Amino acid sequence: MTRLFPFVLLGLVVCTLPLGIGRIPMPTAVSTIRPAASPKLNSTEFPEAKLGTDKNPIILALPPSAQPAPSVIAAGKTLTALLDKSTGYNFVSVVPPDETELVKDFGIKNAHIGVLSPAGYLLANSLGYVDAAFAREQSGNIFYGAQFIARSDAGFISYFDPIKDKNSADATSALAQFRDKKLCWTDYPDTSSHWGC
Repeated sequence: MTRLFPFVLLGLVVCTLPLGIGRIPMPTAVSTIRPAASPKLNSTEFPEAKLGTDKNPIILALPPSAQPAPSVIAAGKTLTALLDKSTGYNFVSVVPPDETELVKDFGIKNAHIGVLSPAGYLLANSLGYVDAAFAREQSGNIFYGAQFIARSDAGFISYFDPIKDKNSADATSALAQFRDKKLCWTDYPDTSSHWGC
């Protein structure tokens, strides 16, 4: 039960981090505190420090931001200090620049725990990097909606009924019309931002 405590605390604190991450202009010299991956050494010659110690802290990845606000960096330091004190393990927080980098960080063990969007989680999970411990609820929902926008003269069919506020076809049928078409996005796989050309 004790080992679950950090993750419960993490879920509660991360969900209450300030909104608008990345909207406050920051000087380019601000560090996002990104530790290097541990080198892979011969364990018989140079044993790797145990995870959670000073020499090998648990890396907590905060929600991605290209320019994290000072309040986010401060919240990360506060959270890791609370986790250190309550668990006896050593933690360090990082702010990846985007979700793609966060997924890569899980793959190279440059992040041990963190928060991923649904699309980021699916990618990281399919690569064998992560397993979910908790799902976050936002506005009473545990899912993300998506909207595909296309030119009205391109011949695509809308499968959404605005009067009933429901889709009028299943996703496979509706999305089949996009087969062999080029989709554009700003920051794959971050579904919380807009995708577009």
